[in-house]
Amino acid sequence: MKEKEIIMVVDDSLDSLKMMVEILQAEGYQVLPADSGELALTAIASQLPDLILLDIRMPGIDGFEVCRRLKGDGRTRYTPIIFLSAEADKEERTRVFSAGAVDFVAKPFQREELLARIKAHIELWHLRQHLENEVARQTQSLRNSEVHLRALVNTIPDLIWLKSADGVYLSCNSMFERFVGVKEADLLGKADYDFFDKELADFFREHDCKAMEAGDSTINEEWVTFADNGHKALLETSKTPMRDPEGKLVGVLGIGHDITERKRTETYKEMSREVLQILNEPGKMQEILERVLPVLKMRTGFDAVGIRLQEGDDFPYFVQKGFSSDFLLKENSITERTADGGVCRDKDGNIRLECTCGLVISEKTDPSNPLFTRGGSFWTNDSFPLLDIPPDEDLRLSPRNECIHEKYASIALVPIRYKGRIAGLLQFNDRRTGCFTLNLIEILEGIASNIGATLLRKQVAVEKAMLEQQLHQAQKMESVGRLAGGVAHDFNNLLTVILGYTQLTLMNTDPGHPHHANLEGIFNAAERSAALTRQLLAFARKQTITPKVLDLNKVVAGILMMLQRLIGEDIKLYYHAATDLWQVKMDPSQIDQILANLCVNARDAIAGTGRITIETENRTHDKEYCAQHPESSPGDYVLLSVSDDGSGMDKETVEHIFEPFFTTKGIGVGTGLGLATVFGIIKQNNGYIDVQSEPGRGALFKIYIPALKNVHEEMPEEKQVAIGGTETILLVEDEKTIMLLGAAMLSMMGYTMLSANSPDEAIRLAAENQGRIDLLITDIIMPGMNGRDLSEKLLETNPGMKCLFMSGYTADVITERGRIDESMCFLQKPFTIQSLTGKVREALKSV
Repeated sequence: MKEKEIIMVVDDSLDSLKMMVEILQAEGYQVLPADSGELALTAIASQLPDLILLDIRMPGIDGFEVCRRLKGDGRTRYTPIIFLSAEADKEERTRVFSAGAVDFVAKPFQREELLARIKAHIELWHLRQHLENEVARQTQSLRNSEVHLRALVNTIPDLIWLKSADGVYLSCNSMFERFVGVKEADLLGKADYDFFDKELADFFREHDCKAMEAGDSTINEEWVTFADNGHKALLETSKTPMRDPEGKLVGVLGIGHDITERKRTETYKEMSREVLQILNEPGKMQEILERVLPVLKMRTGFDAVGIRLQEGDDFPYFVQKGFSSDFLLKENSITERTADGGVCRDKDGNIRLECTCGLVISEKTDPSNPLFTRGGSFWTNDSFPLLDIPPDEDLRLSPRNECIHEKYASIALVPIRYKGRIAGLLQFNDRRTGCFTLNLIEILEGIASNIGATLLRKQVAVEKAMLEQQLHQAQKMESVGRLAGGVAHDFNNLLTVILGYTQLTLMNTDPGHPHHANLEGIFNAAERSAALTRQLLAFARKQTITPKVLDLNKVVAGILMMLQRLIGEDIKLYYHAATDLWQVKMDPSQIDQILANLCVNARDAIAGTGRITIETENRTHDKEYCAQHPESSPGDYVLLSVSDDGSGMDKETVEHIFEPFFTTKGIGVGTGLGLATVFGIIKQNNGYIDVQSEPGRGALFKIYIPALKNVHEEMPEEKQVAIGGTETILLVEDEKTIMLLGAAMLSMMGYTMLSANSPDEAIRLAAENQGRIDLLITDIIMPGMNGRDLSEKLLETNPGMKCLFMSGYTADVITERGRIDESMCFLQKPFTIQSLTGKVREALKSV
């Protein structure tokens, strides 16, 4: 029995090389792997393959050079070579065939397609050898070979045809027959003008002639439209001139690969990016979605597109385009009503929603049914059979079937999720059949997810505006602090997800990738957003800080460039640093906050050009000084002062500047948090602030920070790195996105993960787990049971299990509701993969 053929695979990507080796070995082929052109040429010297899969772009000797050398070697001159590439442009694809390759496969490829092409070309190679050996001796063998060739060509998933020099069809394969809808017997002796309109036939003829004139293969993208159903397909065609033994041009061989779906996917992904850009723009939700809708309709080409959003007990069309007024009159409301117009509810008190839209919004879809996806979407390319569903098998409440009566064959309903529930849906209708694929539905689900995220973001903005309005009326700092703590928790959860997934993507993105810098920008912006959350808490003195022994001169010098950019080029920034300055103990980020807020306020007080001066100085306050300044206490201080030559303030304004949300700026210009933040930070560090200002004479802010003498400056912390392990970890987090993020991070670092979205689920998972649970990571504040109580419950059945608690709440809320103390391992949200894995190792090593 003949051994399976030998295939050489040449690819500098080890992942790609490994994948192709596994695919080919699974089919029984012998495989010679090579990760470079040089290694491939060396290996061929000792063992000849039956076929070569060759990557185009490789360091050192690229695919074209390898091919050239092989074609110059008598032993490998006719060995079939199939080029592989993910980024080949048209010029490179043209070079593929002129270099002598038999085929080209674009990455990523379909496994079946690749194997079919390999099989076809190996068989063609064997057939060539066979014909060379047998043609002189057996004409019958030639006839059998022709039959074999015909069967082989018919197995290739591409369209193959042969035309004479004057454009008459000489042959085609079965795929061509099925695609065009014409049998070969009816095709022979006829031209394109007999089957296609003149414009398209002229296009085909023009490119046939170009291929024949060039004497080389040419590659084009050609649209083919079928008049019977209006369906359009995009073919990537390769046309090669054919010559007789004397070299006379006798025709052109065409090979066409259907890339319609690939191009459609590219278009829809571009649509998704365009929609996301619009969603991220400022404006009201109505205005934003009114800009989104035309993009969805234009890019998809569907007849009608709509977005339903919840409004009270109903889900009317928030925006729509393409639906008739009669349709909207009947379908705008999907809530089941009583005879007097009241809302119908089920036994659990839930609103009863009708038809397929109501089915999707109510989350009563069945993932095992091919009409639904795991994401909860409904889709069909032929809605008309739905009219025949028996009532006892129809999942819908009060099916209306108005979409079907309007002759919409292709229908898709994609849920829009918001805060863990469905707040509406995206609807796409078209009268043509076959408009959707599962891939498209998944892209549309991503767009719906982005709309849901925008709803959340807009709602947070609205809630924040309402919160600010309430805070303007607040008279006590404690009430402001509690509100700020709640906002901080929401932001910390959101920022945890943004920081985490951005960091995971960065770790899997090559620094040279064009998106790497964009991802770093997102990560840095998220970190700055976390700093803003800390600023919101600072004035209420609830900020989580990490005090360090600091040389204030060094800290100030380090942010001067940033401050200059912040205030602009028209204002000069001066810095006078005292010599032998005493040290202080503060969180360095708080110094940044103080100077940024004071410099921005000074900038806003300066009309045109001006100057801002920062100074440091040692000060000692005795009892006599403190008697005149009641806010001070005797002792040593480091003075940090910021002065400007701006417009200044009157006495009444100075009395209010540290009140939260007090601002002299216009609406939308200032929040009134800047100086309140400075005040809170100074008080949190047992210092005090003095303000001197008069109208027209600028302002001077003097900040006194308790000094440390004869204390060495702390060494800067080493940059954290992600630390892995192999232990089993149970992660409990009621915010599902954070749960999935934490599990992804720790799984990537080697840990075995059990993930639960609630305390009850965690208890069940622990009971079902057969092995040891080494560490419990749990959010402290969760519905039903807090993290401390959960840990005590699980320790009863998992003695020796270590615990790590985490939260996005402020310290006072955690203490009040979660009973956590300083001796326990705690992780503050938002976290990065480094801070998470570092705390995990700390917890696992704890006694």
